[in-house]
Amino acid sequence: MDLHKFQHFILELDFNKILESSKLNQLEVPKDEQIESDYLCKIPISFGDESEYQKIWKPLFYEEVKANIVKSFQTETYPDVEYKFDKHKKDEFTKLDFQLIGQKDQLNFRDLILISCSPYKQGDQCLLGLIENNQDIIRVNVQNNFEPIAALFEKNMIINQQNPNQKSLKNFFIRKVTGLSTLEREFRALHKFGELMLKSILLSLEAQPKVNSYFTIPYKLDQKLHSIYNSSQYEAIQQTLKTHGITLIQGPPGTGKTKTVLGTLSVLLQSKQERPELNLVQKTSLEIEQEFNQEYPQPWKSLDYDDWRDHIFDDVEQDISNYFTNRLSDFQKEKPQPIYKSDYSQAKIPNKILVCGPSNASVDEIIRKVLEEGLLDDTGQRADVPIVRIGENFDPTLSKVSLECLVQQRVYEQQNQDTDKVKKEILNQAKVIFGTLSSSGSNVLALSELKFDTVIIDEAAQAVEISTLIPLQYGCRRLILIGDPNQLPATIFSSICGKYKYDQSLFERLQKQGANVHLLKTQYRMHAKISKFISTTFYGSELNDYEYLERLIGTPKFYDYYTYSPVVVLHVKGYENFTRNSYCNEMEAKVVTELYKDMKNKFPTFNMNNLGIVSPYSQQVWLISKQLKKMNEENVEVKTVDGFQGREKDVIIFSSVRSKFISENQKNPKKGVGFLSDARRMNVSLSRCRQTLIVVCDIYKISCNERWRNLINYSIQLGSCYRVGTEDISEWFQSFDQDPLKYAIINEITFKKKEKPEQVKK
Repeated sequence: MDLHKFQHFILELDFNKILESSKLNQLEVPKDEQIESDYLCKIPISFGDESEYQKIWKPLFYEEVKANIVKSFQTETYPDVEYKFDKHKKDEFTKLDFQLIGQKDQLNFRDLILISCSPYKQGDQCLLGLIENNQDIIRVNVQNNFEPIAALFEKNMIINQQNPNQKSLKNFFIRKVTGLSTLEREFRALHKFGELMLKSILLSLEAQPKVNSYFTIPYKLDQKLHSIYNSSQYEAIQQTLKTHGITLIQGPPGTGKTKTVLGTLSVLLQSKQERPELNLVQKTSLEIEQEFNQEYPQPWKSLDYDDWRDHIFDDVEQDISNYFTNRLSDFQKEKPQPIYKSDYSQAKIPNKILVCGPSNASVDEIIRKVLEEGLLDDTGQRADVPIVRIGENFDPTLSKVSLECLVQQRVYEQQNQDTDKVKKEILNQAKVIFGTLSSSGSNVLALSELKFDTVIIDEAAQAVEISTLIPLQYGCRRLILIGDPNQLPATIFSSICGKYKYDQSLFERLQKQGANVHLLKTQYRMHAKISKFISTTFYGSELNDYEYLERLIGTPKFYDYYTYSPVVVLHVKGYENFTRNSYCNEMEAKVVTELYKDMKNKFPTFNMNNLGIVSPYSQQVWLISKQLKKMNEENVEVKTVDGFQGREKDVIIFSSVRSKFISENQKNPKKGVGFLSDARRMNVSLSRCRQTLIVVCDIYKISCNERWRNLINYSIQLGSCYRVGTEDISEWFQSFDQDPLKYAIINEITFKKKEKPEQVKK
């Protein structure tokens, strides 16, 4: 079995060695010259063939697997549990049987474990194992190399002092490292890449049909779509009706991406036979009509048109007995012109759709909307379509559509104990099946023999490409990727893989090849002053505000105070501190907590659950949470940027942390601002708010980055950039309310590069 190759790779790893090497990589992201390798290659935007695809992706995948194992071991606190060795045998793997001593453990099938002679400490002799089953006796697969196994057993051996020939084994200790299910599913998907129907397009976009054929939808449904979707949403939904190929939809913050997914599901489920081949990519209805008229001229509409039928007999002689015979022979000599028909014209209409996302949260958000609003039938009316949610760790409020709950309910109602048969029936009856990218590779679907010709992946820009391959293995011929490459990328653990673009999504790779990306252009979330900066900085000024945005946003009472204007920058002179592999700034944390307290006191009717606090650094999140806890405010949502992806709040307070100083009299020797300069993180940080954005920062430090400097200058232009007095912050708030102009910063920040001194000529 091909999966055994992957498992052998894992089990033969030297755990202590990869743990040590990971520490070296964590000190600093390696530079290009430090990661040159004979087997690692940067991921290109296109591939020549399947062999090249596998050759480039597999070594990087293995590198990321090692980093994943180390990260899980370092962050999870699984206990070392004592086991008694029972017996062993050799098969595809060496199989060791152990009996639990004491309380029951938490080991599951396919868990990666660490076997040691005592509770593990770095450097101890150990062996990696894979749980094959966990009954009364647990069976563990380990590598077939006899030497490390023998060495471990030798170390754990007790020799009878009175009879040296009599030996016995001490108990072993087993500790869970991580679950391997997702990694195994990614490996399987990569290994089966050559079997995918979309393989050619995934390798290179040149294989995408130049002229697409489309399904059509009922007229009443089309009219309904026109009435409830804006023009960019409608055009994007129309593009998902392609009979074959890949569609990319980019959804900037607040543009109704989830709503567009619902529209896409509605049209796909109600689609009929394909319509004539027209290239409708990003064209208005007027442009389409003009193009049609150019390709199929209609000269009779012109006022000076001379109808040929008026002159048909002008040149005919009086004797016309042979005229029609001659004309018939001319027609017979003419060769018939072939009518173009798409290679994919015989595609069946979508019958069953698989909807996936990289996280449970992204999938559950769509399900929640489907249950609340429903989909549309062929007349444009609400239709409750049978749906199923597969996988675990879903929102408990959605349990009524989870596969396990549906199976339990039907087994009870029908008194049918054949749960596998019931499970198949439910999956067959469902029109749309939802699950994470990982759960789409579980046995639930793999053994069901179901086919999904259409796959929709939400938040596609947050998934590594290999994860995106998992749901495509069920006969997918239509792939719809919905996401935003201008927001957070996929999370990976290997800094080396990051240098080779392993975190680049399939969406982004296809976009770089020149794929048509259908941008949702109307935003409904942010105050116009916030969205103006977001649009200009991250979307080339293509993001527009909803016509009646002011009605949606409202005019909250706190707009009466300068501190809570739509865009506010507060300059704080604090000290940057590096601790526990992260940064924090105590003075900024104090300002943030005082802001929270000030707002709560001034606006008692405001729901403080609609306020969020964001920082790019986990240590700052911990520090702010700690200070709020002292105020008995434990329910405030304080998270890193990653934790707020896909979320929104009325008010966002952002703490940038980085400062020009590391102590009162010591300047910061670091010139840059680290990953604070990452454009995608900045976009997510600033676009979570609806009404007010407050940035707490050292403006003279973060202004070394052009985008942050533009934000500071933008706030100065708006008259909402202020200097915070740090001696007594609570008193500063009182003073500020009385005379805000006293603290206003009015001069825009410029950034001059230091010129290198000219060399003196000898």
